[in-house]
Amino acid sequence: MYHYVRNNEEYSYDTFCRRKNEFEAQVEYFRKSSEIVDPADLQKIKYYLKSDNQNAYLLTFDDGYKDHLYCANYLYNRNLKAYFFPPINALNGNILDVNAIHMIIGLRGIEIKTILKILTEVCMSSNFSLNLNNQRMNIKSYLDKFDIQDEYDERETIMLKRILQRDLMGDDNRRLVIDILIEKFIDKKSSDIASELYLNIQDLKIMKKMGMIFGSHGNTHKWLDTLNFDEQKEEIEQSFISLKKMNLIDVNEPKAMCYPFGGYDFNTIKLMNTLNLDLGFTTEIGPAKTIEGKEFIFKLPRWDTNHFWNNKWRRPCNVG
Repeated sequence: MYHYVRNNEEYSYDTFCRRKNEFEAQVEYFRKSSEIVDPADLQKIKYYLKSDNQNAYLLTFDDGYKDHLYCANYLYNRNLKAYFFPPINALNGNILDVNAIHMIIGLRGIEIKTILKILTEVCMSSNFSLNLNNQRMNIKSYLDKFDIQDEYDERETIMLKRILQRDLMGDDNRRLVIDILIEKFIDKKSSDIASELYLNIQDLKIMKKMGMIFGSHGNTHKWLDTLNFDEQKEEIEQSFISLKKMNLIDVNEPKAMCYPFGGYDFNTIKLMNTLNLDLGFTTEIGPAKTIEGKEFIFKLPRWDTNHFWNNKWRRPCNVG
């Protein structure tokens, strides 16, 4: 599982990423130590999923970043292919909330406390409500009661992420707060940021000619497990309709869904069956091996290459 693949010093903000030379080292390790599976070969994917004594790698790239054009070109020059999952609204020039949050948090020289102060002022002046553990409250109560732990982020950082990703109630309210923070700290139009950050249709067509495979990452990159059955159905169906209109999915290719934020529920799995999809990828950490029951192929875990990699020795670590 890849997200950002870049050298942070080339940008105005830092993200949790793989540097380009690290990405190249990973691919070379995967290629020399095992097989990197063609994502169009569903039969071979299922073979390895069922095998107890043989392993292979399937490369997946989430969120449709410009970084991935470089990745695709690197893979193409080595006769390799991968799965790419761009959200449709990102392709249409809308910056995803999650990426706006990454930019705001990653800005150099600005403390999270400063960002939280502005956010608190906006929420108080607009009387916005937040949801914490299914309890509705104002921003000050939320900040006092927040006790979620995270092994990668400090408390204030994970708190800011949760507020802007889902706990601030109302999509329009979250978007308003994010836009205010972007204007305050980044001073760029969202549309300009999106064009710099995401792949465009021409990029995708180039990648398609290279033999890369595309799947769904949702229409608007929402947490599917926060939506009802009909809302999920529209999110998933519309994303595949758009990908087909752009000629990014061939009839004979497996149809795969990569759940935004890793969020899914029983409705999602039911829809995967109803819509005759082939693969479903989560953000759960671990090796992908099928067990009894058809539904497991819609709950495939992945190794996150940001976590399980020893930068010094250029090889995986702590993968069990």
